[in-house]
Amino acid sequence: MREKVAVFVSSSKRYLKCVRTPSGWKIYYKGDPAFVKFIRGLSKEEKIMLCKRLSALIQKSTRKEVEKIEKEIEREFKRLKALLEV
Repeated sequence: MREKVAVFVSSSKRYLKCVRTPSGWKIYYKGDPAFVKFIRGLSKEEKIMLCKRLSALIQKSTRKEVEKIEKEIEREFKRLKALLEV
């Protein structure tokens, strides 16, 4: 089975999509001329590093959101438990 990992970064002016396939990274981009010139100026290795860094940042923010939700659930559980004991 082929595993794909995708990273999307999009705004009104810029779009960057990094897809990791078994054969390597595929990088798609479009946007304002300065952004396109910047991306084209990067070497293949630099583009891959950018994609990996963006992926790590997204995963980190997702983990933080999950931890935040878990803490909220734990607080609600304690509150409900206290209400039921009374």
